Amino acid sequence: EIQIGKLPQKFVTKFLGTKRCADLWGLEAVRGPLEEMVAELKNKPKGEDLPLVNLTVTDKGLVVKTHKASKTKMDEWKDEHHIPLEFVSYGVQDTMHPRIFVYIVVKELSVRQRVTECQAFLCDSVVSARKLALSLSRSFELYAKELNGKPFKFQVDLQTPSE
Repeated sequence: EIQIGKLPQKFVTKFLGTKRCADLWGLEAVRGPLEEMVAELKNKPKGEDLPLVNLTVTDKGLVVKTHKASKTKMDEWKDEHHIPLEFVSYGVQDTMHPRIFVYIVVKELSVRQRVTECQAFLCDSVVSARKLALSLSRSFELYAKELNGKPFKFQVDLQTPSE
């Protein structure tokens, strides 16, 4: 069984991309956008690297920053980019592509409009992707305790690829 230590947990991953998604949670919400990103990856010219990023899971959310060794620079994550936990509605280690960790970010949620996007990361191993999912789950557990009974809705799927 894979174990994680205390938060924060730090990971070095490749950033697969960001795509709009239709729903707030569930594997089916990320399946279409994720398959598009995987197809784009397969069609990338040889030698073109994905951006290498530092992805840190804290008790307050996620922190993404371009890794200093990344050959592909990303202006948006040149500095630390904080994603507060209250804007993350879902996270999962993908079952079809077990080295991929993906989460849904709520960009806008109102009576008139709901804008969500999924952000996907290619990990160096299945174990790293699992640890990322477990770390986000731990973060949600701590956040739920902090809310002390107030209503919330977020989800981390912890099924394994074999399930």
